[in-house]
Amino acid sequence: MAFVRLVPIGHAREDAVDAPTFERQASGHDPLNERLQERRDEVHAGWGDKYVERVHEKGKLTARERLDRLRDPSTEIFEVGTFVNYGLEFDGLKSPAAGVVTAFVRVHDRWCMVIANDNTVASGAWWPKTPEKIQRAQEMARRLRLPTLYMVDCSGLYLPQQSKSFAGAKGAGHIFKMNALLSAEGIPQISGVFGDCIAGGGYMPLISDRVYMTEQAYM
Repeated sequence: MAFVRLVPIGHAREDAVDAPTFERQASGHDPLNERLQERRDEVHAGWGDKYVERVHEKGKLTARERLDRLRDPSTEIFEVGTFVNYGLEFDGLKSPAAGVVTAFVRVHDRWCMVIANDNTVASGAWWPKTPEKIQRAQEMARRLRLPTLYMVDCSGLYLPQQSKSFAGAKGAGHIFKMNALLSAEGIPQISGVFGDCIAGGGYMPLISDRVYMTEQAYM
């Protein structure tokens, strides 16, 4: 393991601002943090309890329930890209977190990047910005050389918006370029397929080093 020497930078807080000013500024953050947590909770709820129950009725777990079981006990999940598509509507529908959870997760004492379709949002469909979010997670994994775990439960593209999902430098096709780059650099890619695995959602497992499928899964 590499040894990284940590050198202190900057100055102590007392040298920059007096205690009353610091406490006043810090207390002003409380309502902002509360609002941020409320919005996180809103995103984490997906399309709501009705859709969580629908997933459970199929004998399956939601994406975030799977992440909770995957992580090492007592370790924290660090989600990234939580607010992608926040506040946007497509044909009157919201796509919390762009329908995919991307997070740093510790698995068997090793940090991994996990990319998991949120099956409570249009059965894990891809929306505008979903491909870019996936690629950003893949790029983080590539730069940090982290194993990349795909948890696939994806009904493919949300078809009414497919023209906004495939086109451009961050379109869906570039996900598979990232798959190839990760493979070429020797970074492990492992897929678990838990249900639907259609169209673009089906290519990612095919390019992975290992694929594990449940009895309900199909590609």
